[in-house]
Amino acid sequence: MVYFVFDLDSTLADISPIYFYLELLVRLSSVSVHMARTAYKHFLQEILEREANPRNPLYILRPRILDKFIDIKGLIQMKRCEGVAIYSNNGYLPCLEFVRDLIHEFLETNDIICTCIYLRDRDRRDGSKKTWRDLKDILVDRCGADPSLGPESVVFFDDLPDHDLRKQLPPENYIHVEAYNYTRTDESLVYIKSAFIEAIQACGIIDQPVLYSNYVKMIRSLYKISGNTNNKSNTMQTVLGIIDADARKTPERTGKPVLDDANIMEVINRYYNDYVVPPLTPLLHPLVNPNLVELNGSPKSPVSPGFFIANTSAGLNNSTPLANPFQTSHLGGKRIYRKKRNTKTLRKGKYKQKTRTYTRRV
Repeated sequence: MVYFVFDLDSTLADISPIYFYLELLVRLSSVSVHMARTAYKHFLQEILEREANPRNPLYILRPRILDKFIDIKGLIQMKRCEGVAIYSNNGYLPCLEFVRDLIHEFLETNDIICTCIYLRDRDRRDGSKKTWRDLKDILVDRCGADPSLGPESVVFFDDLPDHDLRKQLPPENYIHVEAYNYTRTDESLVYIKSAFIEAIQACGIIDQPVLYSNYVKMIRSLYKISGNTNNKSNTMQTVLGIIDADARKTPERTGKPVLDDANIMEVINRYYNDYVVPPLTPLLHPLVNPNLVELNGSPKSPVSPGFFIANTSAGLNNSTPLANPFQTSHLGGKRIYRKKRNTKTLRKGKYKQKTRTYTRRV
């Protein structure tokens, strides 16, 4: 069994076009948790509606990454993959959680990505360095990984080639992918803005004068807008204008992004084709077994013969409460978007996932 661990920025997605809208939705949660959940659900589904359209995606997510997660879901169902984690130096946790929720909504599940690790995560002892010590402890604590989990049972995908993890994982388990950087189109920015406006309208806060006034005051303070605090309409227009001005700093996209993701598919196929995780070479590796001691310059045998073998029966930990009041927990819990349906058709029935029989991939 293996864990797949992905970086966020330039690997899974380029979240910059929707960062400000996520910030506004987070602020809404402090005014009304229920309304924030409704608005977030609506915004998420509108973004996914376009991301799942192969003819005209927004290109927030890495191209074709949703198809790859269908394959990963198949590996989990076949008991060849334990789960997925997002391990990023992005300093804003809602960015990681939004990408996680897009993937979960598309797959109609909530237990593929078991945790999101951002820059200021409380469990990161090594700061901005991505290290095996931090990653292993978090996988054990949050994802239910066996304490004997070794580097040979983790595959890490990143657009940067020089993290500390590269020296701490087997060479074939550190996958350097081609960097993905989103470049906007005016049409996509208009769509994202309209999705946010519809989300605010759908949650009903505009019809609640007191709550809406509190929300407007909050965002006026956030963006340091001076003037008449009672002019709520102008306040929202000003904020959206600020977002537009910031987005215009990014050059407009020309053409569709084309990436070479052969190495990602190679890893996925490796486990579809009955790949057996090999032990580390040498086996007596201090990163795997810190209890090893040297006698006359020679390493001592492991404490137990099964020390290097991860327990394949370890499941995801579903006991941790929500980390964010208006998003599903990345550690499990009740799904807040909609009930799971038997069909794999996305909302409104426009776009369908590809299907695969999870027996053997050739």
